[in-house]
Amino acid sequence: MATSDAKKKKGTTQGLDDSAFRTPSELSDVVLVVEGRPLHVNRSVLSLISPVFLKMFNGEWKGKTEVPLADKTYDHFVELLLCAYPPQSKLISMETLDVILPLADEYGIESIKLRCEEFVLARLQHRDKKFNTPPNKELVHFLYLADKFKLNSLLEESVEKVIHRSYDGKDGVKKLNEFGLLSPGLKYRITSERLSLLETPLREHFSRGMIDFYLRPAMAHFIFDPKVQ
Repeated sequence: MATSDAKKKKGTTQGLDDSAFRTPSELSDVVLVVEGRPLHVNRSVLSLISPVFLKMFNGEWKGKTEVPLADKTYDHFVELLLCAYPPQSKLISMETLDVILPLADEYGIESIKLRCEEFVLARLQHRDKKFNTPPNKELVHFLYLADKFKLNSLLEESVEKVIHRSYDGKDGVKKLNEFGLLSPGLKYRITSERLSLLETPLREHFSRGMIDFYLRPAMAHFIFDPKVQ
């Protein structure tokens, strides 16, 4: 793999330490081959944290000492191993979140998915205290991850924040690409909760019947606009 900065893939950490997996050890008993490069690991460790690995090692990979993993990036898989494999247990970071979370989801490693969720929640709380709130782009990205990978606590926290953000303006959340990738049900929920926020002051001037007759149909048209979904 080329090592120039121009060819580095997203999520790759500079100075990535793969020394724990480059060569055999007393504990390694299987080799994962990623992009033609060996990763020496222990099948019991991987089976313990991943039901997908457990099924593979007891199924099509049973008895094999070398297993090729197609369509995987070497650096990305090393990041997953560093995060999952004792004693490394590398911390999640913004640089590795988008690499580790999809792989953890693919291999059913719930413990790492939880660590990813806790990392983002802690980041949101930190930014609330130190920097007011995260920018819309970052917030919508976290919302997208929560929706796609079913991170329920992060989803609730992100929805609560996003419904108070600017919506249609130049920097509104609706304009962001990842907002368009949210599931229709989530976009419906966000729009409905935003409408509920508006209804409280509107009730001082309009009847509930007028709100239901004029505003809700307009919002429904917005929700099911193909350009939005």
